[in-house]
Amino acid sequence: MEIVKRINTSAVLCIDGNGRQLVAFGRGLGFKDVGDELPLSEIQRTFYNVSSRYIALIDEVSDELLELTSDVIDMSTGLLPYEVSPNLPFILADHIAYAIKRKEQNIVVHMPLSFDVRQQYPVEFKIGEYALRIIRKRLNVRLPAHETVGIAMAFINNMADSDSCELAEEFGTDVYDRVLEESTIAVERRLGIQVDREGFDYARFATHLQYLFNRLNSGESIVSDNRKMYLSLKDDYPVASACADDIASVLSRLTGQELIDEERLYLMMHINRIASKAR
Repeated sequence: MEIVKRINTSAVLCIDGNGRQLVAFGRGLGFKDVGDELPLSEIQRTFYNVSSRYIALIDEVSDELLELTSDVIDMSTGLLPYEVSPNLPFILADHIAYAIKRKEQNIVVHMPLSFDVRQQYPVEFKIGEYALRIIRKRLNVRLPAHETVGIAMAFINNMADSDSCELAEEFGTDVYDRVLEESTIAVERRLGIQVDREGFDYARFATHLQYLFNRLNSGESIVSDNRKMYLSLKDDYPVASACADDIASVLSRLTGQELIDEERLYLMMHINRIASKAR
């Protein structure tokens, strides 16, 4: 197995003996040189077929958290009737990191679709409950029970065969595609930037927009105590706020639903991430 790129101190991009690309993790692997042969005995975990946009995420999440999400996915393998995307360990690690950050900042959000997910996807819901227990045990972080839904949705939205996702079919992927494209154009126009559609921050934005789209079409909205925070940040970040208003107009026109202030707040957070990486 040959190293073709160093990612960080513990992760490298490799080519195996069959010419397949993979990400290998192990203590100190990143200190080796490109072109070195990597002994299998030094590898702790491998990931095949990972999209380049998620490889870039590795530096943003801890090895401990990535190991945790990988263990959760390993546990789920015998329970799920489908294969998950090879990108899921990285997507799930980012989701959990963001949930922990929300908790640290006292941002409270109650996940919608809870009843639907529990009833329609009981296995994924159980996996979410298991993940929360592991997070509490290994990281000593007690996430709110409603984060079970967010973790379950990460599995549902990352089936290896995305066409099999009944939730997306139910709410209309054609309309969602229009929402995403028009919202992206609105961000580019308002911020005066070119959005990297292959970047991870855009993938995170698109995933959040899909959650939001599904919520609106199901008739549910988030319940939170963050309106005061929105009003404060609206004044501090007027451009991001105006951009969130543009997206709200797109959603209103295409779904007939209006966004509450808290939903605009979370849009602003994602917009700021995209803007900061584009500078």
